[in-house]
Amino acid sequence: MWKYAMIMCGMGDFEEDPIHLLVELHDLHGGLSYSDARLATPEELERAYNDVKRDGVNHWFYDNGKFEWKCCETTGVFRWHWQSS
Repeated sequence: MWKYAMIMCGMGDFEEDPIHLLVELHDLHGGLSYSDARLATPEELERAYNDVKRDGVNHWFYDNGKFEWKCCETTGVFRWHWQSS
């Protein structure tokens, strides 16, 4: 299975709304994983919109692990990193 999803990363603070991340969601060998969403065409944008509208916000990763905002060792870019609990 593969689809776009909006996953919850954090609750935010008292001034922020919850923090979400648009991803490509994969079911690999019976386990969920995700990668950064790459939208290159209007059709991909429409598919992402329809998937998120249909499914709502995915809380599985938030409920089953911890997100941390940190620099990626490979690329040097800050991004959300998830680790299961």
